[in-house]
Amino acid sequence: MTHYDRAELDSLKKSIDLAIYAQHIGVDLHAIGSKYRGNCPIPGHSDKTPSFYVNPSDYFYHCFGCGCSGDIYELNKLVYGDSFSQSVERVKSYLGGNLSVEGLRSAPVAPLRQLGGKDRKILEHVVSHLHELFKSNSEAQEYLHSRRISDQVFDQFEIGFGNGYLNRRFPRSSKPLQKMGLVTEKGTDCFYRHITVPIRDNTESITQLYGRGVDSKRHRYLGLPHRSIFNPTALSSSEIVLCESVLDALTIHPFIPEVAAVYGANGLKPSFASQIANAGVKRVVFAYDADDAGHKGAMAGAKLLYSHGVESYRMKLLNGFDVNDIAVRAFSPGDEFSELYRDAQRIK
Repeated sequence: MTHYDRAELDSLKKSIDLAIYAQHIGVDLHAIGSKYRGNCPIPGHSDKTPSFYVNPSDYFYHCFGCGCSGDIYELNKLVYGDSFSQSVERVKSYLGGNLSVEGLRSAPVAPLRQLGGKDRKILEHVVSHLHELFKSNSEAQEYLHSRRISDQVFDQFEIGFGNGYLNRRFPRSSKPLQKMGLVTEKGTDCFYRHITVPIRDNTESITQLYGRGVDSKRHRYLGLPHRSIFNPTALSSSEIVLCESVLDALTIHPFIPEVAAVYGANGLKPSFASQIANAGVKRVVFAYDADDAGHKGAMAGAKLLYSHGVESYRMKLLNGFDVNDIAVRAFSPGDEFSELYRDAQRIK
């Protein structure tokens, strides 16, 4: 049995906006004063009139219909049937994995919101600016080259790089930048020294921004719910490869363009499964990490997809490897991925 330090668990919990997390697992929330209300996500409760309330300031939820209440760990146990240890690992996976508790304490938490027209325009300008910075920054390009990520995706996916001066570049937009989680209240650039990738929906609107630290290798997102899988254009195919990270999808894309990504091993939430099925996809090949979290995530995702009539397969990566690890170590990544795709095993 895994034992956790209570102080660490509290720090982990407090690094997450519970309202944003509830939307991540599929709850459609609406603001009611300082709280949020939606239909209860707990299995067995057919909540036709919204009775599920989230109080982000207390890191607590309560359903007045079924009486269930608790924190993020308890929510995972009830929604997914997790043990306590599994719930903790799910929270870590949601945050990007491999994050120390110390590193999470300073993570900014932006308020729950959808992007309005003005904010979306600002974010489009920010993404364009970050892309120009990337194109002129040899260090950022060399980092992706060292990870065997092809130049082919640089412009196609508007890869960017944060140099720490967003407030100076957009001095009249400091408040929107803070609200979206691009800068802190003190003006610190949240994506400083991060490779950035905008996440767009099927209308080409930006819904999220992904960041990967070139020093810390930490994952970062805006303080917004995940509303679309990465690279939804892949869904025009009847067969897709599904990765658990944006970086993995960028790695495979030059060789298998029909590749999409969710956000962590437990990132295939019900709304994403519906997005995949409604697009007409019939076969999904999971290219998840070859570790315990990746295995469990693929099995849970396959179960969800089967409920929509979508068949699931699994690439058999080397134990302990992820997609990008395979590319870095392969003599010919394209040949390696083609073989892994061809030999994918059906998840029953």
